[in-house]
Amino acid sequence: MKLSQATNLLQGLIPVEDEKHGSSISTDHFAKLYTFTIMWSIGAFLELSDRIKLEEFMRNNEEFKLDMPEIPEGSDDTMFDFFVERDGE
Repeated sequence: MKLSQATNLLQGLIPVEDEKHGSSISTDHFAKLYTFTIMWSIGAFLELSDRIKLEEFMRNNEEFKLDMPEIPEGSDDTMFDFFVERDGE
């Protein structure tokens, strides 16, 4: 279920090819969409306290590196307070 949800979410987030915007997105943009997809495919099913644990795991795991938003120290924001804009920011 989560795999198909992630696939559907990622497909919906990748910009559609058109004459105005071109046909491809940057690797950096795709990496941000991938991270957003992973965090929400899993995080959508979690309570707030468990989302914090998921974020901690995703940020501190040595086995992989994800392009995650920088959050200022002392902020109450989490990665779930961010989204990827159409231009990849």
